[in-house]
Amino acid sequence: MKNIVKFIWFILLLSSCNSDQFSKTESNYGVEVEKYAKENNISAPYLKALISLECSGEMPAGKRFEKGVYEKLKEVQVGSRLRYDGISKNQIKDCSDVAIRNLATSWGPFQIMGYKCIDLGVKIEDLRGDDAIKWGVTWINKEYGGYLRKNAFEQAFRIHNTGKKDGVTYDPNYVENGLDYMQRFGANQSIFVVQDLPEKFTNSHYATKYNLDQHLVIYVDFSKPRTQRRLWVVENGQVIATSFVSHGQNSGFIKPTLFSNELGSKKSSLGIYSFNHYLHYWKRPKNKGYKFILNGLESSNDNAFVRNVIIHLPPNYNKYVTEKGCFGNSDGCFVVSNEIFELLKSKRSIKNTYLLALN
Repeated sequence: MKNIVKFIWFILLLSSCNSDQFSKTESNYGVEVEKYAKENNISAPYLKALISLECSGEMPAGKRFEKGVYEKLKEVQVGSRLRYDGISKNQIKDCSDVAIRNLATSWGPFQIMGYKCIDLGVKIEDLRGDDAIKWGVTWINKEYGGYLRKNAFEQAFRIHNTGKKDGVTYDPNYVENGLDYMQRFGANQSIFVVQDLPEKFTNSHYATKYNLDQHLVIYVDFSKPRTQRRLWVVENGQVIATSFVSHGQNSGFIKPTLFSNELGSKKSSLGIYSFNHYLHYWKRPKNKGYKFILNGLESSNDNAFVRNVIIHLPPNYNKYVTEKGCFGNSDGCFVVSNEIFELLKSKRSIKNTYLLALN
């Protein structure tokens, strides 16, 4: 019993710490982030999540000396290395040892390496002083703003941390935590903030085979992590809502990579489904309540009915899918927010309704 109490206390403490860092990020940097995010057409929730990752929202943000970077810059300075990340001997030949150390230190709320000031044409003080947000966002926009405008947030986090879009982060949870933090800062969005439907759906063979532009269709893009809006509700070719949706716990933690049609796999299945049934479902005690029953229409998902793969709300005791985000996984079902579920309920008299899940 004592261990359980200690565990609960630890979780509450951790939650309190996380809430504190988010509130610090908003109060210390929120206004400036919103300003420069708008000017550069960059996601404000991404920038706020990055600040929470890098400095926990603290002001001043602190610094981190990187010994490996220092050694490489010294090699460039003495001529034993030609270049380091674009920095040449001519650019740092007159720098003192203290200056080289400052160039090898990360500064400011985004923890940008000091030597990046050379390419930006500013001083290190600009990366850590009153204009830290301005120059930090300027550098981010220059280095990988294109990825952000494509909503490629996973690659963006990796580039910021490693310099490569597929780089391996020192903290294995860096990207997952960043995507989770983005959800928290983007919590003011709703299902009526509509995103365009990806071309993979409109150009798929399912679109013509089932005349999907003439029906009510739920589209799910499993190439995206659950931390992003990856569900679209489309009626007669028009997107009417976008939201979050779960995937199977054995398909992957944040982003699904494994799919299965087998009983007991607890994985998501790809392909097209029909759903015309909205009923009080009693097959299993944990699934009491109104559900949308899915019928898989191809070999990749034709066990959906016997697997009990359905569209449903999260359990009352664990609201892990909301309009703030998707914070957990399912046994293979498509768990949706209350807003999406109520929208589907309002459309339940429509016949020939479909769900299409692609990767």
